[in-house]
Amino acid sequence: MQDNKSKELKCCKKDAILQAAEEVFIQKGYDGARMVEIANRAGVGHPLLHYHFSNKKMLFQQVVQQKLCILSQILWILLDEKKLDIREYIATMVSRHFDFVQQHGDHIRFIINELETHPKLFTNNRVLVLEQFKKTSGKLQEDLDKAAANGEICPIKAENLLMDILSLNVFSTYTKALINSLNEDLDEKSFLETRKAENIKMILGRLQPENNFNLE
Repeated sequence: MQDNKSKELKCCKKDAILQAAEEVFIQKGYDGARMVEIANRAGVGHPLLHYHFSNKKMLFQQVVQQKLCILSQILWILLDEKKLDIREYIATMVSRHFDFVQQHGDHIRFIINELETHPKLFTNNRVLVLEQFKKTSGKLQEDLDKAAANGEICPIKAENLLMDILSLNVFSTYTKALINSLNEDLDEKSFLETRKAENIKMILGRLQPENNFNLE
């Protein structure tokens, strides 16, 4: 019984460390983050921090991997859902991804910035991203090909569709920040609802059978 309690306590402490690390990394960047500050914010001693994560690089990669796993799970769970209408299927995917991006916007902006300055930090995560992307696009391609053969949508590569969704939704986080800085009276909830609806319309418009664009 004591061993189980000890394991649960260590697990809770590890979660607290990851949460604190995410906050510090976002606020100060990889270079500005300090392990001592992360330990203090997590409410743990420095030795326990190093017990779970021997260095800052390992901790950073774990934080990034955690977010990537959440995203891949969202998309994969959606792919397992059986929908009668391919357009509803894609619209739901865009909507869920949009919500994820808005919820984790600060983290995503941080990752993009760090990718430019410290690309080598993402070596391990790059493998995970590519594996999940191939897995998701492969399953999605089957449904897209079937719908295209039935005349429901125009032919399109799943990887291109996913990149379209990613680009539109991520850019919306930057647009929100820009509009907020220019308009203090902005109704953020209404703005986000409008952007989500517009992104869905653009993606579904791309899938129209009569669409003359060919992204193959």
